[in-house]
Formats: sequence, C-alpha cells, structure tokens
Amino acid sequence: MGSPKMNNSMWYVMKRIGKAIFNEEMLGPEAPVLVGLSGGFASMALLKGLVERRKRVPYKHPVVPAFVYDGVHGPPDEVAEVLKAWCKTMDLDLLVDKQLQPNDNHFDPVPHGWRLAALARQAGAPYIALGHTVVDRAVGILEAMVCEGVVRDAPTRESLITEDGDTYVVVRPVSLITSQAVLDAATDEFLPYRARQVAPPGAELKNLLGDFVINKKGAPLEKLMNVVNAPGRIHGKYMA
Repeated sequence: MGSPKMNNSMWYVMKRIGKAIFNEEMLGPEAPVLVGLSGGFASMALLKGLVERRKRVPYKHPVVPAFVYDGVHGPPDEVAEVLKAWCKTMDLDLLVDKQLQPNDNHFDPVPHGWRLAALARQAGAPYIALGHTVVDRAVGILEAMVCEGVVRDAPTRESLITEDGDTYVVVRPVSLITSQAVLDAATDEFLPYRARQVAPPGAELKNLLGDFVINKKGAPLEKLMNVVNAPGRIHGKYMA
C-alpha cells in the first residue's frame, strides 16, 4: 500500500523541505531531529512535511516534536493540548517544556533555543528544526542592514552550543519556501494551527520590509531568494 495522498500544496512543501535538507546537508543519516512547534502554521507544516517525507525516502530520521511555553499563539496550556492531540494522529509524542512559564503578552525568542536544546538532549536529538521560511530569512537580512548598517547572513544551518558544552545543529528546512506557500499547505491539510497572539519585536518594521520585497516586480520566491543570497556578494565596507 502506498503513502496517503496529499494536497498539491503540501506535496510542494514536502519536496522543497527535501531539497533544502539535501542541498544544505542539514541532517545526518538516521539522526533524530527535534522539531520546535509553536502552534503556528509554519512549524506545523514543517513537522507534517518531515513526517510525510520519512514515508517516501530511504533515510528515516526519527522526528520528535517539542513545544516550549511562550504564549505567542495563545494560552500555552491550550496550545500544548492542541499540539499533543495533533501529534498523536501521527503516532508522535510531544515533548513539552514549561520552564519559562510566560506572563501575558510574553515574547522572548532568546531562551527558546536553550529550552529546545534541553529537550533535544532529552530526546537524544543532535538536530533542532525550526519553521523559518525564506521570508523570515530575507526580512532578518534587511532588518540588520536598515537598523545596524551591517551585512549579516541568515544561515539555514548553524551550531548551538549550550553552557554545558553540548553542541546541536539548528536547521531551517522550510527556508526555501515562501510563508504564503507554507500557509496554503497548512490550510489545505486542515492542520490545527493557531493565529499569532503576540507580535514579535520590531513587528511593524518587519512587516514593512516584507511588503517592500513582495511588492517588487517578479516572482515572490525569486525576489526573496535574491535577498538571502545577496550577503555573500556585498562587501561590508559599503555599509559603513
């Protein structure tokens, strides 16, 4: 019996995830990967894409979903229950970290990495996958140029070293896909994602920069990829 059919939008996301993993050498063969879930559409589509990809490729990376309390997509207890139930439909057990115990309107992206690293250690996973799209990468690059006058890359693969000296590899498998394409896939597959309740720091500028790129002539993905590929061709002295 073959693998269950997917919507074309989810198939596209799954294939682009595979391309990113292969081209960027994101994951080691058979190595477990912790998938950081937020409750939003991008991280859920990432997990769905990885699970579906495992059914169709020789390398079977064990996938471990994880959630760190942050309040970004609503009351964390509610979000955790939704994620647990959804993960169960894929025979996955959700790991949950409650150490942050956020207050209302909480958003602090820095501790998330350390808490995800703690869960990765618990799961024996050397890799941590995040749902950052090509839009997130492009906006991050432009924001650094505008606010700091620096040319900063937005890597798809980077090391995270904890205070204990443990090293994890943070990867972004949806980094070759636009946010709209990921949202379409999550919607078409009826994934139980939740709307963001708390805006990220600098949200107004981020939205402005995102609109700036998208409103230029040309295909959205091509324009965004031009931005993320640009730092390697720009000399830092031009930003001085």
